[in-house]
Amino acid sequence: MAGKDGDRRITGVAEGTAPTDAVNVNQLNRISQGIDQKFAGMDSRIRAVENRSNAGIASAMAMAGLPQAYLPNKSMVAIGAATFNGETGYALGLSRVSDNGSWIYKASGAASSRGDYGGAVGVGYQW
Repeated sequence: MAGKDGDRRITGVAEGTAPTDAVNVNQLNRISQGIDQKFAGMDSRIRAVENRSNAGIASAMAMAGLPQAYLPNKSMVAIGAATFNGETGYALGLSRVSDNGSWIYKASGAASSRGDYGGAVGVGYQW
């Protein structure tokens, strides 16, 4: 409060309990700390999702980098690795081209530095 002698502080204010009561600094500090804790928890969860996403992207990149068999009646086993924003992905693949060269079969699996796993299969026909 402002007065003729300058600003004044109101002291000894009890904690407000009713909707129209004033609050004191202690109440505001508790609310502020609670909000800070919630944001810290949310930041931690967002960081964990970001890390797992980066690891998943690295795994997808490793799978995309796998070479495949291209000659008729041939098979190939392949391995791949990739990194993305500090996370790593590994992949293992197997592919085969049919005897007449018309069909291509492919299967692959991947693992990430965050311990997640995934797999994919595909079949293609060419003419």
